[in-house]
Amino acid sequence: MNLTSNYLPLLSLVIGVSASFAAYGADAPAGEQVVQEPAAIAPTLIAVPPAIEMPVTATPVPANPSATSAATTPTTTSATTPEAVEKKPDSAPKPVLSEKEQKKLRDEIIYRTSLGRASDVKILLEQGASVDETNQSGVPLISLASSRTDAQGIDVVKTLLEAGADINKVDSRGRNALFYSAKSGNRKTVEYLLAKNIKYAAVDSAGYNARVIAYQTGNNEIVEILDGFVRGQNEAVRKQYDEANKEIAEKYKQFNDKIQAQLKKEADEQNKIKRAASQTGAIQEAVRGLSFSSCSASYWQFCYTVKQQTQFDAKGIVNNINSQNNRATEFLNSLIKTYYIRSDVAQNILTVSADVIKTQLSEFATNEERKDNGIGTVDDMQRRCSLIADTWQAAPKKADK
Repeated sequence: MNLTSNYLPLLSLVIGVSASFAAYGADAPAGEQVVQEPAAIAPTLIAVPPAIEMPVTATPVPANPSATSAATTPTTTSATTPEAVEKKPDSAPKPVLSEKEQKKLRDEIIYRTSLGRASDVKILLEQGASVDETNQSGVPLISLASSRTDAQGIDVVKTLLEAGADINKVDSRGRNALFYSAKSGNRKTVEYLLAKNIKYAAVDSAGYNARVIAYQTGNNEIVEILDGFVRGQNEAVRKQYDEANKEIAEKYKQFNDKIQAQLKKEADEQNKIKRAASQTGAIQEAVRGLSFSSCSASYWQFCYTVKQQTQFDAKGIVNNINSQNNRATEFLNSLIKTYYIRSDVAQNILTVSADVIKTQLSEFATNEERKDNGIGTVDDMQRRCSLIADTWQAAPKKADK
């Protein structure tokens, strides 16, 4: 049986319809669309059994090529897979925030980080807060989180790092997050930061590294962790770390030696004055009172001048300065007028005591460093000034054999 002859009526119908639409396209006014109808005839074309091979010469060339293109478009589209045309949505851009909104986000993320609220920090970051924000003292968020002693701190650290925080961002003193975790003694945070390749050998503006900070704050376990971590590195890294620690230790020793030498020199120069001031118990008490009062007034005057944070407000500091100056004047007059101590000797006690405490406080580079060492408290003043006042006490005479 000749299959082609059986389907000739159907083929003629298709050709006739195509020719009609080609003629319609030729007569259509300019600007009108003529490609709307081919979609309606697409089922007729698709209805041809796929097993029948249509002769190429049987298909006429239409007068309007766009009609053929439009007619074949449905067939091409049906062969396209959904995966081929699927487009991934673009990531939503961060909202543009006003200055007021930025400040609110900044304050909130600093506050929530300090509280150890990892979930809150994540939400604030999604709302546009900066992952490398710092507080008013210049301490980065990751360092604030690392200073916590509980497990909540490490959760915030992880959240910040996952959001792209700079693990080696430093504060105003050049200290990264490892310094803060070493000082707080949080073992898990220290180990996590080391695992994340933080710069463990970094030094701050004073020349100290995180190991020294851990040692100074009594966190011996952290010292062992840092040493153990370095032992696990290659020989070059270990050598570099050991050399850095030796350099820091030598610098620390030189500093202490300098202070000791200075104190010894002052002590030698004042031996005559001390012996003169220790003739009686009353004189010794007056000398000590003069030294302590002069030291105390100078201590609070220094804090007031450099705006060091203290337990008192500005008015309270001024009251302390005036009170101690008055006491120093009373002791000075007592030594000169009652015990007939030469005025230049008594004045020297007052002046030297004030200068020594100023020298001690000036050894610290910043108010933050002084605060970390307890300066600005009554306890610190009493401890330092008591030691200075005690240097004026004469050593007891040895009993004759």
